[in-house]
Amino acid sequence: MTNDETSLRMFQIGEFFRYREDAMAGDSYAIAEVRGIGESGPDDSLGIDHITDSPSAANTGPYIAFRLYYFPENTKIGRLPKHDKNEVLASWRTPRLRMDVFESRLINTGEPVSVITYREYCRMKAENAFRRDNGLDVEPCVNKYFVRTDFRDFELEKNDYQGEIHVDL
Repeated sequence: MTNDETSLRMFQIGEFFRYREDAMAGDSYAIAEVRGIGESGPDDSLGIDHITDSPSAANTGPYIAFRLYYFPENTKIGRLPKHDKNEVLASWRTPRLRMDVFESRLINTGEPVSVITYREYCRMKAENAFRRDNGLDVEPCVNKYFVRTDFRDFELEKNDYQGEIHVDL
């Protein structure tokens, strides 16, 4: 690898990662799903033509568009009794960041994380109950979260326009 090359990891559309936004405190994190990858420029597949990760940053390099899934306790409404322990809320936001900035915000625990639909989650729980009742191995639910509802946070979306992230509404 030459000095001009970067050591960015390869991302795939549909991959999930633990992601920490600047505003998140302590051990709080969201889950990011890669939705698109492209180069900067007016004709790229992400439609990025003027986005930077800071006011002085160059508008070059690959970008990632991603969807965020928040744990209810990390939103304004908080975790309610109706929320399952494995439930996350899907944000309407689709931020776009330079790939190196996105990568710097990922939290690596060495364990994969995924988000599935509520229907898939219910099916998995039912299959596990059947397996458990019949003495079979049970599929672990660790790091598997489900989404039942979307939410909008207009304050975050407003900040996206003023800050380093561009958002499609």
